[in-house]
Amino acid sequence: MSKKRIKLIVIVLVVALLPVLVMGGGHLYNNALLGGLENDLIDIVSKGDVEMIESRSVCGKLNGNGNGMDFFAALLVTGTESEVQAVVDALAEEYGEVGYLSQTEAKITVKYLEHESLSYFHQNYTDGEYYTVYVYTSDLPDFPLDLRGH
Repeated sequence: MSKKRIKLIVIVLVVALLPVLVMGGGHLYNNALLGGLENDLIDIVSKGDVEMIESRSVCGKLNGNGNGMDFFAALLVTGTESEVQAVVDALAEEYGEVGYLSQTEAKITVKYLEHESLSYFHQNYTDGEYYTVYVYTSDLPDFPLDLRGH
């Protein structure tokens, strides 16, 4: 095989694979941002008086119309409502959109998940008071070519 033919094959492969690499890299980058958000949530909640059961997170175009990447992280916790409120107050110092809701089933039902469905693996909600503590943001420096944001 001639050098010209090898160069041509390499150029064709690079041109064909470059979009795949860019899109895949954006997907991985945004997943890393989501993992960081989830870890921040866990770190702050672990300093409170609640017991953490499970965490869930998702990113993409979670609500509304148009384009843009949204990030949502949630923790299933047990504790008193005042303990949960204290944790949410601490989170509010770091993030703008934080909150909590009483959890009586596995599905997380919150306005920020209009286009996504997110559920916990935990199934029994009758043996105590369960709450979801969550953080939502669209302000992270996301990679805009991730197709989940469109």
